[in-house]
Amino acid sequence: MEFRFSLARLRFPLSLAAVDSLNELIAPLAAYPRWFVLSCLVLVAAIVIWLVFKALKWLLYTVLVGVLLVGGTLAVLLFFK
Repeated sequence: MEFRFSLARLRFPLSLAAVDSLNELIAPLAAYPRWFVLSCLVLVAAIVIWLVFKALKWLLYTVLVGVLLVGGTLAVLLFFK
């Protein structure tokens, strides 16, 4: 069974040159079994999602510390005013 994938069949507003370059990137994957390619894609997607959540967690911590500092500063200023 031969795996053939063509981005030209997808309905995206891509230029012909972009589709050709993407097909050139995908073509070597046809030499591998489908289950292996799919497993690698799932693994890469899981790592990307994990990294996004890690960044969001640190963003939340930064916002929390900022809110606490601003709130504490305003409370002290209002107390001594």
